[in-house]
Amino acid sequence: MKNIKKLIAVIIMCCFGATIGVVGIFVNDNSKKEATLIKWKENALVNPTPGKMIGAGNIDITIANLEDIYENSEKYGKVNEYNIYIDGEKQFAIKPDEFAKEEKEDEGFVSGMKLEDMTKKEESISDIASVATVEFHCAKTNSYEIYIEADYDNGSKIYSDVFTIYISKKGLCVNKDMSRELAADKMNASWYYNWDITPFNYYSFENMEYIPMMWTYSSTESKMIERLKKTGYKYLLAYNEPDFTDQANLTVDEVVDAWPDFMNKGIQISSPATALCPPWSKDWFQPFMEQIDADDNLSIDFIALHHYWNWYSDEGVQAFLDLIDQTYEMYHKPIWITEFAISGDPGKNQEQLDAVIGYMKGVIPGLEERDYVERYAWFSFGSKDSKNGASALYDISTGEFTELGKLYSSVGIPAGYQDDSVDVIKENDIKDILIK
Repeated sequence: MKNIKKLIAVIIMCCFGATIGVVGIFVNDNSKKEATLIKWKENALVNPTPGKMIGAGNIDITIANLEDIYENSEKYGKVNEYNIYIDGEKQFAIKPDEFAKEEKEDEGFVSGMKLEDMTKKEESISDIASVATVEFHCAKTNSYEIYIEADYDNGSKIYSDVFTIYISKKGLCVNKDMSRELAADKMNASWYYNWDITPFNYYSFENMEYIPMMWTYSSTESKMIERLKKTGYKYLLAYNEPDFTDQANLTVDEVVDAWPDFMNKGIQISSPATALCPPWSKDWFQPFMEQIDADDNLSIDFIALHHYWNWYSDEGVQAFLDLIDQTYEMYHKPIWITEFAISGDPGKNQEQLDAVIGYMKGVIPGLEERDYVERYAWFSFGSKDSKNGASALYDISTGEFTELGKLYSSVGIPAGYQDDSVDVIKENDIKDILIK
């Protein structure tokens, strides 16, 4: 009898143990599935990268599909809509059928990235989930908080974490010789260009948006523009100072004839940047725009503008801003000031240096407060330039910042950028609503 009791006890214990094992497996499996929800919450914003400073203008906001990541999503039915909130206000609604797998393009030919570096790239959330993108226009230097609401058809709502991004108008224009010793990241600029279609592979430039530029027109230009778009570039600068013989050196008719190659490529195109700013360029820019405006099949997306003079008094500051206003009133297009500086002051004495500093202090706030000015980039002459040295931001041979460069590095920065006390990804205060 005792043996029978022992046998029964053993059977009961085995059954109990097996039950615990099954429950344990179930709980463990369910925990893993719920962990995928956290993964989506923390990675729902695919682009822009939280904490990164990006150039003002038209900004792509890309989000990940919750249902591709959260393994228990079906418990709440189907997601009916994804809502994107920016600074607490609903800005966009995206339907599930708008999501698609992201196409990956080999960036080697333009990125400057080495093959071994490309193979080290970690798997991104877009490698495992479909994504959807909307375009948000913002021309204010500031920080912005973004979160995503997944709205289910049964009334459930799941909220992502809150992501902080930073937007700035300020950029850099630097060629290869100007960039070798420059700690570009210390300039606190969001974007740069180098009068080329290939970015630098210097470490200090890697977190800045690169803007390519086309110089010539040819039968291969259209294909090149398409490739730039596929590689991920959003903007293209067109023709540097075509009105100067030592620059692009093109006639209005030559550029207008080539302009159809720029159309309908899915990349935003600047006007040619004439040496004379648009209100002064009666022989090139104005005739060009007249022909563009007269043809419904031709257009530009924004105006690239250059401006130099040695009028650095308060009156000079206002006169420059008036020219910017006048350009906008002429064409009603966003403006990028891709080159500007004081020209004609050698910087051989402190008075000259102080005068240019005063000019920058007056001009930058004016550019920041104008919403139609999307971006600007000061042109840094060589510090030893006999005519223009006072406008140098740094010593090209050493990379050491001038006083003007220190000023430029301190302006146009969004509040909270690189502040260690700011959590660029934080838990959302809004709690999920889960209805089974």
